[in-house]
Order: sequence, then structure tokens, then C-alpha cells
Amino acid sequence: MISKSNKLGPLQDSQTVIIIGGGPAGSSCAISLKTLGRRLGKDINVILYEGRKFDPDCIKRVGVLAPPLVQTLEETLGVPFPCQAIERKIVGYYLHSGDAKIRLYMGGNLSYVTHNIAIDTYLLEKAREMGVTVLPGRVEEINFYSSKVVVKSEVGGTEGDVLVGAFGLDATTAASLEKVTPYRRPKPLYSIITK
Repeated sequence: MISKSNKLGPLQDSQTVIIIGGGPAGSSCAISLKTLGRRLGKDINVILYEGRKFDPDCIKRVGVLAPPLVQTLEETLGVPFPCQAIERKIVGYYLHSGDAKIRLYMGGNLSYVTHNIAIDTYLLEKAREMGVTVLPGRVEEINFYSSKVVVKSEVGGTEGDVLVGAFGLDATTAASLEKVTPYRRPKPLYSIITK
């Protein structure tokens, strides 16, 4: 929807974009829409659904924030880099093959280790500060009509002009989209945890 020419697709002033998923992709999309809309003199209404509660009881997963993340956050989204969310800095990587290992240097570009809750909470709060309406409920049903999309959730329903799916591999939302669109879930991804 957003191109390199800084055009906001076909969206007009006061139209509504519904985003399903408040993780880094959904929150960044919401921030981008609000930022670019303002730059172009358009007031885009952005509604973001997030069913998870980011609190200390959440399952923490470690994530790696890699370059050019700092530049993307600060220059593209206008959001300060969340130094407080960083657990560790990564200055290089090793490739292992059999008995050999090769160290990859990053040339001054650092990657960062963080917990998903810290970065998710930070970006979601930045989206709220930009004027994004965050609804704390899981999406249960999606319907497309000729001139609108209707999303129903645990907290009610919303009508919009555009729908953005940023829900990762959430099976419930994926099943809802599969019923009414050509979207099909990707094959499951597997993670290998190493030290």
C-alpha cells in the first residue's frame, strides 16, 4: 500500500484501515499509515486488533533485531530506537559446518537481542500515541463486501475500507481469511534454538 514514492495508495481522507495483529509488523504498519497520512494531509483512521495481553505472565521469546532496524524505526517510522528493550548486543556471528567455523563480522552494524514482549509493547504503545485505535480482542469473523470489510471480534465489530493481516501464524485468524479470500496458510515453520 505504501510505495517508495510516498503515495498512500488509493486511501482517501477519513477512510479506515483495519489491522489484525499488534506485533512488530502490525504496529509498524499502523505507525506508517498514520505518519504518511499526516505527511500527505490525510487523516487515515487506523484500527488495530490485538488479542494478546503483553504482561509479565506472557511467554517470553527471544528475538534478534538486525540492521537496518535502527534506521527503519528512526528514519522511516519516526520512532526512537527502544534502547531499554535491549537485553544484549550481537557484534558478530559464527557459521558452523562439521569441524569448521567461520566468524562473520558485521562491520560496525550491531544486532540486538530482545524479548518479544518488550518490543511488542513498545511499538504498540507508539502506535497508540500516533492515534491508532487498539482493540484488545481476538478477531472471530471477517466478511468482505463490494465497498467495505467487516471484522467481528470478542469486543464488537468494525467496518473498514482496507484490511491488513499481520497475524503471523495465528490459526484462528488464518482460518477466517481462508473462508472468504484466496489466502492460504504457509506450511508450518520450525525454529531451532541454539546457544
